[in-house]
Amino acid sequence: MRSWLLLSYALLGTGVWVQNGTYTPVAIILVIASFVCLLMGVHGREMKMQPVTIMWAALFLFGVLGVLKSPGTDIEATWFNGPTQIFFGIVSVLSAAGFWLRSRGKDMSVLMWMLFATIVGAVLLRILLLWASPSPQIDVWTGAQESAAHLLSGSNPYTTPITDPYRGRMAGVFPTAVAYMYLPVNLLLQLPAFIFMHDVRAMHIVADIIFALVLWQFGGGKKRGSDALLLPALWFLHPRGMHLIEQGWTEPMLIAIFALSLLLLSKKRNVPGAVLLGLGIGMKQYLLPALLLLPRLRLSKIAIAFGCITLLLPFFAFLLWDPIAFIQNGVLFLLQTFFRTDSLSISSPLYVMTGIMLPKATSAIIVFLASGWALLKFKHVPQEHGYALGIVFSLFAAFLLGSQAFENYYAVVAGFLLIAIVTAKKEIAS
Repeated sequence: MRSWLLLSYALLGTGVWVQNGTYTPVAIILVIASFVCLLMGVHGREMKMQPVTIMWAALFLFGVLGVLKSPGTDIEATWFNGPTQIFFGIVSVLSAAGFWLRSRGKDMSVLMWMLFATIVGAVLLRILLLWASPSPQIDVWTGAQESAAHLLSGSNPYTTPITDPYRGRMAGVFPTAVAYMYLPVNLLLQLPAFIFMHDVRAMHIVADIIFALVLWQFGGGKKRGSDALLLPALWFLHPRGMHLIEQGWTEPMLIAIFALSLLLLSKKRNVPGAVLLGLGIGMKQYLLPALLLLPRLRLSKIAIAFGCITLLLPFFAFLLWDPIAFIQNGVLFLLQTFFRTDSLSISSPLYVMTGIMLPKATSAIIVFLASGWALLKFKHVPQEHGYALGIVFSLFAAFLLGSQAFENYYAVVAGFLLIAIVTAKKEIAS
C-alpha cells in the first residue's frame, strides 16, 4: 500500500506544480493518475518498488521542480529566487545519491544528516520568504492580517471591512470579501503570530515544523535513522509548499493539528487528542469527512464531550457577537463562490468539452458517498490509519470529482496521504 500512496503523493505534487494548482490538461491528467494510485493502494495492490526507494526518487523529482519554477507568485525581493534554486539544485543532486545508495540497501549516517540539513534549509527559506514576499496580493492573507488587528482592537472581524487586494479586478471570478471570510478557529490560531511577528504566516511555518516532527515520531524517530526523516523532507520539499506559505492559506495549521491529534490518540491520550480534533474539524467547511469518519477512532464519551466543546465554542462566541454577520461572512461566503473553469477538478474539462456545469451539491454528495464507503472499507484497519485513509479518499474524491478544487485543497490531501503512510502498521521501509 505504501508504495502506491507515495506514488500518489509524488504525482499530486507534480500536478499542482504545473499551473499553480489550477487547471491545464497536463495538470488534471497527473491529478487523476494520483487518484488512481490512491485507489490501487486502498485496494491493497502490491508494487515491487520499495517505499524508501520511491521516497528518494520523489525527493529528486521535487528538487528538480523547485529549480524550474519560483516558489512564490508575489515575491518582491529579487535576491530570493537565486538561493532558492541553488538549494533545490543541491537537494536534487543529494537525493539522486540517496536513491542510488538506498536502492542498493545501504543506510549511512550521512544520509540522515543530509536529510536533516535539507529540512533545516527548507525551514530557513520559509522564514526568509516572509521578508521576500511581505504583502502577497491575495484576500486570504490581507483578510487575516487586517482581521487579526481588528479582533485585537476589540472589533468584530465579521463586521469590520477589509481591503480588497484585487481592487475589483476579480469581481467576476469570485465574490469580493467585505469582512473576514473564514471560520473563527483559523484567525484565533493565527493571533500569536500576528502579535509577535506581525505576520500571520509565521504560524503556518510553525505548523509545518510541528507536522514534520509528528511524521518523524510516527516514523520511528531516532531508531529508524534516515528513513524516519524522509516523509518530513517530502513535506517540506512539496513543489508548492512554499507557495502555500507565501499566499497565507491556513491548510498547514489544519494538517499539523490533525497529525498531532492522531499522534496523541495513538498514545491513548484521548482527551487532548479529541480537543485538537475539535479544533481541526472547526477550521474548514469541507472537512465534513473528518466528522463523518469519527466512529473509526472509537473515542470515549468524555473525549467526545471535550472535542465538541472545542469545536463549538468559537462558533457560539461569534454567533452571540453578531449572528447574521458571522453566518453570512464566516460560514456562507465560501459556499457562494462562482463556478470557475480553472478549477483543478473534472468539472473544468467537462465544462470545456461539453458546456455542462456541475452543481455545487456534487461535492457534498460525493463526500457522503465516499465517507460511507470508507467507513465500511476500513472498519478492520487500525484506527488512526483507517481514519486518515478514509479522509484522504473522501476529500480527494470530492475535490477531483466535485465542482471546485485548487492548490490549497490538494495540500490537505497531500498532508493526509503522508499521515496515512506513516500510521500504517508495517515499518515504512518494508
